[in-house]
Amino acid sequence: MEPVKYTENVHRNPCQVFIGVVTNAVPGGLQVENALENTPATTYDVRKGDVITAMDGVPVATYGELVRVRDQHAQGEAFALSILRDGQPMTIHARFRECSKEEEEKYQLQKEALELTIARSMEQMHRKNFEAQYFNGKDFSKMEWAERPILGVFEADESNGQGLVIGRVIKGKGAEAAGLQAGDVITAVNGKTVTGTPGLRLIMAGLKPGERVIVAYRRDGQDQQTEVTLSADRSPAVANTERDPCAVFIGVYTAEQGAGGRGVQVVNIVPETPASLSGIQQGDLILALDDQPVNTTGALLHERDKHRPGDAFRLTIERDGETFTIESKFKTCPAPDAPAKEPVQVAEQQKVSEERTTGPVQTGSVLVLPTLEAYPNPTTGPVNVRFEAEAVPTILRILDVTGKAVYTRNLNQFNGSFSESINLFGNTPGTYLLSIQQGDKVVSKKILLVPGA
Repeated sequence: MEPVKYTENVHRNPCQVFIGVVTNAVPGGLQVENALENTPATTYDVRKGDVITAMDGVPVATYGELVRVRDQHAQGEAFALSILRDGQPMTIHARFRECSKEEEEKYQLQKEALELTIARSMEQMHRKNFEAQYFNGKDFSKMEWAERPILGVFEADESNGQGLVIGRVIKGKGAEAAGLQAGDVITAVNGKTVTGTPGLRLIMAGLKPGERVIVAYRRDGQDQQTEVTLSADRSPAVANTERDPCAVFIGVYTAEQGAGGRGVQVVNIVPETPASLSGIQQGDLILALDDQPVNTTGALLHERDKHRPGDAFRLTIERDGETFTIESKFKTCPAPDAPAKEPVQVAEQQKVSEERTTGPVQTGSVLVLPTLEAYPNPTTGPVNVRFEAEAVPTILRILDVTGKAVYTRNLNQFNGSFSESINLFGNTPGTYLLSIQQGDKVVSKKILLVPGA
């Protein structure tokens, strides 16, 4: 397994205390993978390959430890980095950048304008997506909005199998009030193991804002726990729509694949469908349909489509380590003189704040971006893509598993900031790669396209 790399940055705030290094944990400290331009790192000659062993005399072996020492400073203050360069110890004396009141005000105005643009873009995207996919020109006001529970954290990087690494704690949310910090590794919530954002989302699905949960986490190698009061996040939840009543339909959204490559995991249930009526739950692992193993959503759809309306079917389910069988039946097709369509409740995918990765971006030591977001992820179609980079010609691509581009955007007049919605609806469910290229430098991020069965 490749070591996890961290970009020492959260927002492009010119007044934030900021060293300017991309680091990789190695024995004895943090190895510098890259030093960002116009930061204390490059100003005071921190170099790629240097190993940071301490800051202000405090040993730092993890990204979280470095951030905690750094955040004890204010802008303009001096600090010292103890490093190993080519095996030789040395100390670099540096100073954080100090910005003017005008710069701070300019940043706040830019931030507010960007947030407003994103909010408007998301509203337009949701309206267009719902009208196109679900309403077929019907009244958009039928869509309901619901509050969903969140801890209030952004994940630092892709799951490393040992827990959810916190990249940033959202100000004013439950996680901050409970004392969770960037660099902490969440290992469990209410006793249920967490290995990344998808697992956390499944645990949170049965909870409500305002409820209290016990969060187990690891900080500086020590296991700890705290009580977090769940915060609320508004997201589109349920829309009334119509579908073909003569199409066989289980009523689940699935993630590809389940733990260990076995089965497909249920991430959402559609009300008033065979899934909800037969007791299938979020988090269940579907191992087989009619005793035929299904390890991908495509395999599940293949077995499902062998049936006709009214047929009985059998699902083999794994839940909390136990395997059992659920017997169910597809809805029957109405008589010829009945209405051609019947109303059904269809659940739209949730906007998951925890999955936005505004913090560390996995770079592969090629193109370093201060900000890269792609959410919701997983998605059933629409993806909000936002990034900041140098204002030079840029190419944005989304590639399927074969390397074929399903979306390409040439930004020849790129101004340094990108924020738009891209709809992958209609493409084959599976893993896609978001690629940002400037010259011969590239950074990429995985996107999971989730189907409904």
